[in-house]
Amino acid sequence: MPAKGIFVDDEDQQFAALLSTRGVLDFDYHAVAPLTDQALAIRLAQPNVVALDYRLDEVTPNVENGHTFKGSGLAQLLRDEAIVNPDHDFGIVLVSNDYKLEAYFAPDRTAHDLFDIVYAKEIVVSERARVRAELCALSNGYQFLRELNKKYDPVVLLSASEAEVDRVRIQSIASVLSDASAPHLAAKFVLNAIIKRPGLLLDDADAASLLGLKIDSFFKLVPALTADDLLYTGIFSEGWRRWWANRLEEWGENITGKPLLDLTAQQRAEALSVRFGEALEPAASPWNHSSDEYVGFACCSCRRPTELRHSLAVFESRAPRFAARRRICWDCIQTDRYLNDGHPWQIEESDASLIVGIKTRQRKT
Repeated sequence: MPAKGIFVDDEDQQFAALLSTRGVLDFDYHAVAPLTDQALAIRLAQPNVVALDYRLDEVTPNVENGHTFKGSGLAQLLRDEAIVNPDHDFGIVLVSNDYKLEAYFAPDRTAHDLFDIVYAKEIVVSERARVRAELCALSNGYQFLRELNKKYDPVVLLSASEAEVDRVRIQSIASVLSDASAPHLAAKFVLNAIIKRPGLLLDDADAASLLGLKIDSFFKLVPALTADDLLYTGIFSEGWRRWWANRLEEWGENITGKPLLDLTAQQRAEALSVRFGEALEPAASPWNHSSDEYVGFACCSCRRPTELRHSLAVFESRAPRFAARRRICWDCIQTDRYLNDGHPWQIEESDASLIVGIKTRQRKT
């Protein structure tokens, strides 16, 4: 029997089908109703995931004037109820026509921590496969969390091996999970502090950067990385492919004979090419296009491999201690891309004085 999803909107009924994975997670459309009635109907349905449009107050024939509400108001009511009845907690996703809401509700930048994921409706249409995979992972993750009955051991949640026990049972992770009084509190911490941040885990872009490879060459190694057990398989892994950072570092060092970041991208690519008998292209710095740089992470704006000396630190007031510091490459600084990518970033105050010099700096073309 498929898991149940609910989509609440004032008129876009077709999005229920766009969000659904037939036979796995099926979304039903609910028209907008008075707030308490709407919340009660959702809770009685016991869904795994609820998707809400933000502007539920635009076309509301069933709601009296003066009693309309936005998606955030309904989400807050549902979250409050989940604290009282955690056995029926579920994921909540915001779906909106407004791209700006993704940044506004970003949980690492604001206190408006109501939604597990925020999607622009255009993304739901254009990246349907990714959105559906993430929603199914969210559904499965909440099912798993409910079954744990508030005993959220990080080793169990993350399917960590013995090599990661000391990394995931640190106070800044274990204390948050032990204090989580409902599945949504544990879910949002794992998603926002571990899955969506480089640190314990790396996405494809950061993993490629650590290996010193262009992303297309990195994809050629995915089967080998998976076979060598570097892939993260814990909660939410079906929707977000991640790699254990510590395993990738050890794996790469065993091949190259040195710590990866002691080698240029060119040197890393050459060693990996010899090991796998395939021509793997080294990553090039976005600033000077050289593969003789010590790239080690992906720029958080453009996601290209970049290096410490040609990047600036991002200001993040809520960054967890165990996360890697996000940075922005000089190319994105000079072109203002980091301000115009839908998720504008702030530069750390200690680096901010360098911006003017970078924007006027001459460079090879």
